[in-house]
Amino acid sequence: MADIQAAQSTTKSTALFDMQYADETRTARALDEARVAGIRAELDRAAQKLRRHTWFARFEFEEGGAPVIIDGRAPADPRTKPDCVIRAPAQEISYLLNGDIDPRFALLYQRITVEGSAEVATLLCDRLVGREIAASMKLGGGEALPAPTTDLNLARAQFQRFGYCLVKDALSAKQVEAIKQRLIEQAAAEKEAGCGWMDGDPGNPEPPNQRVWALMNKGKTFLDLLEHPLVDPFMTDLLGANFLLSNYQANITAPGGKAMYLHNDQIWVQPPIPQVRFGANIIWFLDDVTEENGGTRLLPGSHVGDVAPANIFTPEGTTFASGAKGTALLFDSRLWHGTGANVSKAKRHVILAFYVRSWIRTVENMNLTVRPEVFAQLSDRLKTQLGYRCTGSMGGVDGLVDGQLFDQGHSKIGEMKPKAST
Repeated sequence: MADIQAAQSTTKSTALFDMQYADETRTARALDEARVAGIRAELDRAAQKLRRHTWFARFEFEEGGAPVIIDGRAPADPRTKPDCVIRAPAQEISYLLNGDIDPRFALLYQRITVEGSAEVATLLCDRLVGREIAASMKLGGGEALPAPTTDLNLARAQFQRFGYCLVKDALSAKQVEAIKQRLIEQAAAEKEAGCGWMDGDPGNPEPPNQRVWALMNKGKTFLDLLEHPLVDPFMTDLLGANFLLSNYQANITAPGGKAMYLHNDQIWVQPPIPQVRFGANIIWFLDDVTEENGGTRLLPGSHVGDVAPANIFTPEGTTFASGAKGTALLFDSRLWHGTGANVSKAKRHVILAFYVRSWIRTVENMNLTVRPEVFAQLSDRLKTQLGYRCTGSMGGVDGLVDGQLFDQGHSKIGEMKPKAST
């Protein structure tokens, strides 16, 4: 009961989480007038270098002063409303101009606000730093997007080319049934106890979708799934040895669940480093997944840095991941994606396992999350994935011994004094 009461005090919505993160990361710092004037001049110089555009935009500084107008129309019409008005502290505008933050990140976490077209604002900010970003991938003649396949070599090639692949029949019907039944029970119990994590409609006091976190704690069937033979070959190839499980959750979309904003799973990395893959996902389908029941929206090719959504708040340019129950969807952490809208009459159940390189901080703090009775069941392989092994010079306790596995607990060495001083 104490565990449930503690859980009830946690945030229950990803929308609330995003607002909290926005509050924490907003950097409306008080800059002196000279610095603000310098940033305004820097923006004006960058605007003068823009070519081949017809946008009409206005940048407004929260510190006040004259806005910077960017007008590529010919001829200009002073009576026309701007395509967009971008408002931000001078410091955030400086970050955009230096390429220190991606405009999509800035929009998502409210580092800037936009009135009017989010698409124009995004593309304009890209151009200001010299980035020419395509809103969709160009396919070669006769080239088709990935479909579920049992050919793992083909799946690997598709992953590299498109940023994702689908493995057919990754789970047997018996496995799907057992996992789904345990998930349905767990989700119902959490909701009943008041610790369900609901999302899917930020403005709704009773959002329709539900996420179930920390699945490693919630039944042996979930632990068994982490031992699936698909995991090691793919993740070792993509992320290197001693990769970590970053988070392990279920996403249950219900009828009426709205589409999620587009994002990628290393959007936290600012300035962006598109050349490096930090992680990869496996989504296990426990139902037949379709566009109608909330199939994940994907922007093919957006893992390589020159393709990104022009507007993260619409699914334009994306495809959707579909496949029969038992399918596994694998995708790159750099790929732009988001949960689709569920316009069907049934729930869609999937399991999400996000893996990262051994030196990345995990989404779920595994050392604090894994329950003692669960830790006692872990294989050495899973202990490694959950961060209980020292690898290289990371993850040590009371010193570094590469490859050493640790038990749960704390450092065995506390405050001490030599015997001579006692």
